Amino acid sequence: MLRITQQPITWQRMCLFPLLLGYVNFSVIQNGFLWLTGSANYLWPAALGACALIPFADSYFKDKTSKHDWFFLIPGLLFSLSNEQFIASAVGIGLIYIATMFWQHRKPAWIPSLNTLFFIIGSAVMYLAPGNAVRMEAEIKNRFPDFNQLSLLSHFRIGISWLFTAISQNFLWLLVLLAILAFALLKNNQTRVIFSLGYLISLAGYLVQPEIFTNFNFINKVILTASIKNFVQGITVYALFSLFLILLLWNMMLVVDQPIFLLLCCLAALLSSMIMWFSPTIYASGTRVLVCPAIFLLVVALVLLKQVLHQYSNKTTWIFQLLLVLPLFNYFTHLF
Repeated sequence: MLRITQQPITWQRMCLFPLLLGYVNFSVIQNGFLWLTGSANYLWPAALGACALIPFADSYFKDKTSKHDWFFLIPGLLFSLSNEQFIASAVGIGLIYIATMFWQHRKPAWIPSLNTLFFIIGSAVMYLAPGNAVRMEAEIKNRFPDFNQLSLLSHFRIGISWLFTAISQNFLWLLVLLAILAFALLKNNQTRVIFSLGYLISLAGYLVQPEIFTNFNFINKVILTASIKNFVQGITVYALFSLFLILLLWNMMLVVDQPIFLLLCCLAALLSSMIMWFSPTIYASGTRVLVCPAIFLLVVALVLLKQVLHQYSNKTTWIFQLLLVLPLFNYFTHLF
């Protein structure tokens, strides 16, 4: 992850990822990394995928290749036969890399290009395998019997409700950390005032009326068009939380050195989650399916932290000490 975000490889920096992981709900860590089935389907693909993407970052950001880069073909090949969410994201990353290199009149490196081919072939095999139809039928029967009766609008309604609930329950502290890091990088006082007001209003609303900010399942319990009250109550929770997310994204885009890279990471986190909108295991899969978006959001956090540590280089120890508080509490309260 440090190589992908172009950071120095030091013991101190290597502690960043496990620290940042502590800002994610422990349920995601437990089901995705510590549980045997979760680790096989999510931990190993995440590790292999991170290794396979290193030459992409080296080629694009540093225009650097090495004769030893062939090694990255091994994790690339293994990764191409792994998890649907990860591989779909990797295909997008690979295609964007190649398109961007051509757009900038640069020659794509052969290792990332070959890995992209692996990703595409692996994805095609995974989605076109004849056993998928049998698997889908079994999952619908056992997990979501009414799945085939859902309209496209119903898929979106259930999916949006599931996504917002998942974000608020599992990534809230990570989003708060991103807001703090992005705010710390603001240099214009007038801009600081605008964003501080926005964040404070969001925080005050959440503390005063938490049910308004968290009742994302309301739209699945009532008919929104039955009354104006139902419609307003159902839409308000999404509007308020969306405003916070838009404010956060705007803040990050203003301060980060690589806004396009950051935006693509956020889009990858969103799109990898949206895959579940059309899966009959959207509820049965639990929190392990949030590992993929968590990884992309952690990359965003690493990008912001890299700049914060550079801008406040004389306060590095203090920053690490503050970062340590919540992860220690998160880990110890669940492990002991």
